Parts: sequence; C-alpha cells; structure tokens
Amino acid sequence: YLVHSLGNELFGLIPLATSVTNYFTVITTSVNRSTGRYLTIALEEEDTEKANQVFSTSFFVTLALILAVIPFGIGIVIFAPDIFNVPLNGEKEVQYIFVFAIIALMLSTLQGNFAVVSYSQNRFDLKNVIRLISRVAQVSIVIVLFSLYTPNLLIAGLGVIAVPLVGISGEVIFWKKLLPNLKLKLESLKLALLKKMMGTSFWMLVITIGSLLITSMELVVANKTLGLNVAGMYGALFTFPNNLRFLAGTVGGVWGPTILAKSSSPNKEEMDYFVKLALKFTGLAIALPVGYIVGFSRQLITIWLGPEFAIMDWALIFMVVTLSTNLLHNPIYTILVSQNKLKIPALITLLIGIGSVFLMFFGSKQFGAVGLAVAAAIMFSLKNSVLFPIYAAKILGYPWWHYMTRLAQVTMITLGISILSHLLGRIVEVNSYTMILATGIPVTILYGVIVYFGALNAKEKGYLTLIFKKNRKAS
Repeated sequence: YLVHSLGNELFGLIPLATSVTNYFTVITTSVNRSTGRYLTIALEEEDTEKANQVFSTSFFVTLALILAVIPFGIGIVIFAPDIFNVPLNGEKEVQYIFVFAIIALMLSTLQGNFAVVSYSQNRFDLKNVIRLISRVAQVSIVIVLFSLYTPNLLIAGLGVIAVPLVGISGEVIFWKKLLPNLKLKLESLKLALLKKMMGTSFWMLVITIGSLLITSMELVVANKTLGLNVAGMYGALFTFPNNLRFLAGTVGGVWGPTILAKSSSPNKEEMDYFVKLALKFTGLAIALPVGYIVGFSRQLITIWLGPEFAIMDWALIFMVVTLSTNLLHNPIYTILVSQNKLKIPALITLLIGIGSVFLMFFGSKQFGAVGLAVAAAIMFSLKNSVLFPIYAAKILGYPWWHYMTRLAQVTMITLGISILSHLLGRIVEVNSYTMILATGIPVTILYGVIVYFGALNAKEKGYLTLIFKKNRKAS
C-alpha cells in the first residue's frame, strides 16, 4: 500500500532512515541487553533490592544517553539531503522521515528498559500482544490519513511513531502488573553496578556495531549504488526479512530467560538441552515461511508489489534463504551472555561488519541488487550460522559441530520446502492472494503434521504443550 501510494523512490527512504538511525541506539541497546541478564539473575535469586538497582540504573543511564545523542540526530536531519540520494524536490520530506525515525528510536529505546520486565518473567505472550497492537495502530493511522490527505512521508512518519508509542505504553502497564515491587528511584542508581554492567555492555556494544554494519548498511549501499528506483524496490523487499525477524524474535526470544536461569547451574548439560530445544523449535517455525517465500518468490512479488518488481525475485531469494539459520542466533547469543564470553565474538563481529561493507559495495556495483543481497547474506551467515555456533560450543566444552548439526538440519528442511513450493508453483498458477492461500494452507498443514508426528519426540511435545498452557493460564 505504501509503495503504490508513495512510489518506489519515496518509499525507499523510510527503511533507509530507519537503518541509519539504528546507529544511535548502539550504546543503549547494549545496556538494555546487559540489563536483561542482570535483572533475570537478580529475580531468580529473589534479590529485590538488587533488581531495583539494576532497573533504575539502566533507565537513568539510558535516558542520559538519549539526551546526549540528540545533537547528532539534529545533524543527520539537517544534512540528510546532502548525504543520501533523494528524489527531485524531496529534500523536505526526507528530513521529515528522519525526524520521525529518530523520535521513534528514542521512544523504542526507552521501551527497551521496561521490556526487560516481561523478558525476565518469560511473558512473551504479552510482548506479542504489544507488537500486534503496534502494527495495527501503524497501519490504521497511515491508511486513514492517506485516505484524507495526499500521501507523503510526513504522514508515513506518524505511522512510524505509533509503533513505539503503543509499545512503551504497553510495557509500562505490564511492568506495573508483573513486578509492582520494581521501582524507578534515582537513589537506586549505583555507579558501582553501572561499572559492572558496562563491563558486559562494552563488548555488547561492539557486537551491536558490527551487527548493524552487516544488517543496516545494506539500504545505505543500495541508495548510493543502485539508483533511487531500484533502491526503493530493494527497500520494499525488506518487508519480508523484517517480518521473518519478527517471527524469529517471537518464537526464539521465549527461551532467553530460561537459558539465562540455567546458566547459574554447574550442570551445563541442562542449559545445552534448552539451547538445542530453542534452535529446533525456532528453526522449524522459521523454515516454513522462508521456504515458501523462496519457492514462490516471483509470484509473491508480482501479486504484492506488481509485475515491475518481478525482476527482483533473485534478490528476494538471497535476502531470505539464509535466514532460517541466521535468525536462530538468540539462543546461541544467550550462551555468550550467560557465560560472559563476549570479547572474542565482539571482535569477530566488528571485523565481519567492516568486511561486509566493502563486500556489499563491491557486489552491488558489479552485480546490482542480487550482488548486494548475496554479499549481505554471506557475511550474515558467517557470523550467525558459522562462527558464533562454533564458539558457543567451545565455551561449553562441546565439539565445534555440536550446534552446527542442528543448523544443517534446519537448512535441509528449508531447501526441501523451497523446492516443493517452486514445483507447486510450476504446476499451479499462483496469480492472486486467493491462490497464495490455496497453495499455502495445504503445505502448512502437511508440514505441521510431519513436524509434530515425525520431528518431535514425546518430551518435546510435552514441553511445547506446557508452554502453551502456561501462557494461557498466565493470560
């Protein structure tokens, strides 16, 4: 809807602005991640005083950091038309969308402080409710205002802000509901605790910077090398990987608190069991949509965005095909955090991030959008699907292939679904949303039956049932 209303060139500036402004959160994101670890451990130990200190220290430090980056945000807004390629006479609209993107990131950063509460309580059902309401609010605002006024980036920016506004409101409500004894007090801010948290946060910061170089530079490179029209198309395709990230976060994030809680036990086998369980459940959940998108790439693009986008089918394939394993990094990353072994992964991530920028520029200039997607996929896979799993296994004293075998299984399942979907697309003409459902529903049902009765053992089925019962009872 946005693509057709704004056009490729203007629409492409929305994900570009979001990608660029992500760099303003490198410090605050690392603080929030460190907070999640320390808060979960404090609550597990039933140390309310320490939990309050962690919560308050994180909040006030994050607030100070947000205020500190405001001047840099103003600079980006002023010089954005000079830094990036923009449509003719689109300078003001570019500045509008950067203003809204920066405001949205500041709000979402504050939201992250309150989100650690539902994270520590393993209440991902509540987090998903917030995500759903946020998306509905964003879409509703844009559709209503686009119907009343001429579509422009100013209105689109209001939709961007709606997401963190709803998010922060929901997280505050759930904080008061789940942990009413957790208080924000200035006197609970402890510099000694901050120093301890920042010891972990520094290497998290380096990991965040390296990861952003891999994931958030893609659209910047597209803007500088592909031309506005193709860059806009490339930005539109980002909807697919972004939604897959949302799904992976929804399923994979559930396991983080459990893995952290098990990390304090001298028996690492129990933590390893939950890591492998998280990889299996999340991988099985992600493999189906990834395989479906890969197999029906041209049909999906044509139906959703129009026939002029069909030339981007291979770019979409390389954007998503490796995500079935690359998005399984949460359980692996939790091992590194729980064992406080972040230095080597941080340095590796930074080097990969720097290398990815050069490779993406090379791939984009030599092979266009497909080359850019391939370059990004290679570097993302090197970090998330190769080096991190190997290092995590080494930390726990297992062979280097310990987690790689599970990732290889997910890869084979993804390729199988991709081939099946592609063959189905050659037999059946998929040219409408109705046909997408007609082909997708049977494949999904068949996949679900095979997974439940063939891929899960009795213990895993029982654990899955327990999760659903727990969330339903808690709700």
